[in-house]
Amino acid sequence: MKGSENLQYPIPVNVDMPVSSLRKPVLIVGQSGDTSLQPGDGANATVSLYNSGESTAEDIFIRVAEGEPSLAVINSQSFHIPTLSSGESESFVISFISDNGMEPGVHEIPLEISYNIVDGSSAEQNDAIALDVNGKAELNIASLKTDPLRITGGQEVDLTIRIENTGTGDAKSTVAKIDLPFEGNKEAYIGKIKPGNDAPAVFTLDAGSPGEYNYSLTISYEDDTGIHESVSPLTLSIRRNNGETGLIVGIIILIAAAAGGYYYFVYRKRKEDKV
Repeated sequence: MKGSENLQYPIPVNVDMPVSSLRKPVLIVGQSGDTSLQPGDGANATVSLYNSGESTAEDIFIRVAEGEPSLAVINSQSFHIPTLSSGESESFVISFISDNGMEPGVHEIPLEISYNIVDGSSAEQNDAIALDVNGKAELNIASLKTDPLRITGGQEVDLTIRIENTGTGDAKSTVAKIDLPFEGNKEAYIGKIKPGNDAPAVFTLDAGSPGEYNYSLTISYEDDTGIHESVSPLTLSIRRNNGETGLIVGIIILIAAAAGGYYYFVYRKRKEDKV
């Protein structure tokens, strides 16, 4: 070579092999399908492998690496593709199952890929797919109490309803409402309730007339799956106060006395006159 005395870099020599074959394959990982799930559920991820390079990849192995303790592969953890020419793609499905304690959010699943190039050398690359874990809240009544315990008509009362989250995701912007026909605070803002926790909704009311009141507790909240509302039927008993009870007893006594007097002075008198 003319001027080779200034050569600074080695030159590879190609013997009986097309120049295009020396260019390496480039493998690109993609995914499709619904890869969202709730903790405790399963999901199927369709994974594609596309060769955007200019040579063929041979003896390709794709392995799902272990890294997420709350997630397990339930079909096969490794996949094999014999050859993948330039511009070609292959797809396969990975089936996952999660446990109930899996944290909501986007979880990356690492993939280990190894393959051979046409010149006989081997190559490796690391890639990943993603699963979107959506937590779902489940709100229920944990307990209900009133202060005072026994409510009389016209009395101020604090009604405390504890609401628990038995689901797998946070309940956010939680609001509780009651429709009792009393004066007072009938709406309580609770905010966030994490899974396994509970929170109180406190209503301060002026009890109405004595009787049995059927009412509804409406809970609205938001979780990763959207906005929800639940309605629970409840009953509240209002007793008569002592003054009302004494008055009623007095009225009953007066009625009884009047009935006795009528019997003595009217009915018995008529009977004596007949005799």
